Amino acid sequence: MLLGPFFLLTVVICTGFYWLLPRSIRHYAAAACALSCLAWLAPLSALFCAGLTILSYGLIRHQRSKLVIYGSAIAIFFALLIFRELLKGSFKEQSEFSFVPWLGAAFFSLRILHCVLVIAPSTSTKPRFGEYCAYLFFPPTLLLGPFQNYADFEREVRRSRFDSNLMSIGIERFVLGYFKIVIIGSYIFGVKCNQLLSTFAPSFFRFYLECLQYGFSLYAKFSGYSDIAIGFGLLLGIRLPENFQYPFFAKNIAEFWRNWHASVSGWCRDHVSFPIYASTRSAGVSSLVAMIVLGLWHECSSRYLLWGTYHGIGIFVWQNWQKLTSSISWSENLLIRRIGDVASVLLTFNFVVLSFAITRSHDLDTLLQTIRRFTGE
Repeated sequence: MLLGPFFLLTVVICTGFYWLLPRSIRHYAAAACALSCLAWLAPLSALFCAGLTILSYGLIRHQRSKLVIYGSAIAIFFALLIFRELLKGSFKEQSEFSFVPWLGAAFFSLRILHCVLVIAPSTSTKPRFGEYCAYLFFPPTLLLGPFQNYADFEREVRRSRFDSNLMSIGIERFVLGYFKIVIIGSYIFGVKCNQLLSTFAPSFFRFYLECLQYGFSLYAKFSGYSDIAIGFGLLLGIRLPENFQYPFFAKNIAEFWRNWHASVSGWCRDHVSFPIYASTRSAGVSSLVAMIVLGLWHECSSRYLLWGTYHGIGIFVWQNWQKLTSSISWSENLLIRRIGDVASVLLTFNFVVLSFAITRSHDLDTLLQTIRRFTGE
């Protein structure tokens, strides 16, 4: 539904008109097109995003007090959580369409918070309202990211030119994204894996395989969405940041988060982890808070609170392990080093796989029941 015929038609129309319009108004027209589509699909979300745009722009133009800026940023983040929870409560039963009313609000809020935290305190020239809206409502990144900071977006806008090579690459990424979502994520790791797993008796092995299935399906779909957004951006002459860089081959949990949903985890590192570390000088506290914020950004629930805490503790443990082993001279033997690298990848991979057990459950009670059922307790 989200990436169906309406989306494809919008991409074609938006791209065509984009290059036909004068350069001076292209990005404003693209933003207007995106807001119009959002208003048609999810009017409540469009109203929420429009309201945040006006309020945040006033803050950016006229406020430099750090206390007001950080207080406003926290208020915006909790406004997103409350907005989603209020709308979620309006559905008696969750369905594949129940996400539609808050469509686009999550990534939109990241861009808003970035502008409030980075542009508002700055003494440099502030963006005009049209430029601000062009960034916030840029069509490829409006619904599902990836996140791109304002400075990089403005630089890409200044450089953008019609380029047939970029158009060709963009179409390839578009096709690749749909292939990942439909064939790999939905068919192979959805339909076929469900059929295979149904033949296994309840056991920890089946539980582990279901976590693997969920994780690979999630990766295929999320990276597919990113490919489509990046491809769409290239069709408009804008290069967007890569979001996934072989995360399952990471040697530690920190490296995993640099490669999994990299633009969002990078936002969280820059705007949550670093400021908290600067205040507390505690890497453990900053990592834990950052991952909890990231978890709640995904969903305000006990399972995502636990998921964020799980990963935050994992990063804290890895940081302390690095401190303990920094003075140890490891073997120069290439074979031993390769074995160590493989062991690190496997340990990180399984740590991440087990975290999928948390997010694939609807709540903590379901998680505990599933663990008991598959472990025979």
